[in-house]
Amino acid sequence: MKAAIYTLYALFALKMPTPLVALIMIGALTSSADDLQALKAAAGRYVAAIKVVLALPKTTDCWDTSTKGSEYAAAKVEYYQAARREMPALLQLVKGEKTDSGYGQDLIELFRGFGEDDDQEATTMLESRLRRCGFSVESLRAWKAIEDARQSAERFLNDFRRLQGA
Repeated sequence: MKAAIYTLYALFALKMPTPLVALIMIGALTSSADDLQALKAAAGRYVAAIKVVLALPKTTDCWDTSTKGSEYAAAKVEYYQAARREMPALLQLVKGEKTDSGYGQDLIELFRGFGEDDDQEATTMLESRLRRCGFSVESLRAWKAIEDARQSAERFLNDFRRLQGA
């Protein structure tokens, strides 16, 4: 629990854009598990998509790279949409209105070892491989999906920081 609160402090006090840290924060919420199932499910899919991308062999063809890139982007967008729906609870946590809960250990375990660096590595790897694919329809769709996902994450984090400061 202390680690989740420390991570939360680092995220907002230092204004570090860490996309997966928001899920670790949920470990400290007092909301019931049922209220956060969609966020937990989206988080699981996002982590799984990151793992798949990071495990892609260097010999993966353009079609598979594009497909995995689009799946990764969709999971990232889904995660941030779910986090946006839970923004009121996240804001309560940041403002200290909710600080104690036994719920969330499974989310913490899910994300142990995954965070901003892994997300950035997955994005960079996909962009590098897609660059080599040229301008096929599939690779262009994947490029757009990855960029849309990046923007979705940035919007959420910016909105969250703005509301947190209000």
